[in-house]
Amino acid sequence: MSARRGITIEKLPSLPREALIHRLRHLRKLRRKGSHPCQPPGAYLLVRQAKPSFFFDSIQSYAERKAQLPQAVAPPLIPLRPRCNRSRMIARHFRGSSALPLGFDPTCHALSQQARLFWDKRVDDGITFYHSHSGSYTVILNPSLPRGRLHWTMAHELGHILLGHFTDYNTNRLTAHEEKILDREADEFTKEFLMPAATVIGAVRRPLTVAKIGRVKNLFQVSWEATGNRLIELALIHPLELHRLYHHHQKQLHRE
Repeated sequence: MSARRGITIEKLPSLPREALIHRLRHLRKLRRKGSHPCQPPGAYLLVRQAKPSFFFDSIQSYAERKAQLPQAVAPPLIPLRPRCNRSRMIARHFRGSSALPLGFDPTCHALSQQARLFWDKRVDDGITFYHSHSGSYTVILNPSLPRGRLHWTMAHELGHILLGHFTDYNTNRLTAHEEKILDREADEFTKEFLMPAATVIGAVRRPLTVAKIGRVKNLFQVSWEATGNRLIELALIHPLELHRLYHHHQKQLHRE
């Protein structure tokens, strides 16, 4: 027995809709007159008040059944802009919590703790695969890369993993713009992880020369390009001054 909007239903009738409406109106009139007719089989037992609502029961029962079904959860949307502060914070927290020293080997060890490493010269730089059934990762790196660039690539792939890009988003259906946003976040992680801002500032000795920049490069075991970009980002040298130093150094090498 079901009750909706004051109408008590004992058995769903098999009459057409128009006949049911006519029957309900007739029963309401008899109710107001104080009489109670005999109930034919297959009809409503009694009408207490309110308007006819025999089709609200099926609607309500359908809504209840649908609410009980497991709902598919849509993956979160890619952020509209790179979350640079979040990426740098995660990089600092990971290095501090794991007490990793600077250098190529500690970065390789940290990546091997998060994923299975394979080496293949056919890949451009590096690529990461996420296995959703086991929650594990596989990273393939190109061993023929220069050491500084390979160091950056390992930290970049580690950033994708620790930032949750594979678990939070469907990376198989990214647009070019969305892929660029996630790569920018991984780059921000890489810069702070390989070359922490406080350590870089403490390692720089002014006035800067190519030899001093080279010592900074060797300290963090990264490429010349990554070292120069980090110095410019931290406002330790002007881009034009860095270009002048490199150009002057190249001229000296050609003279020798």
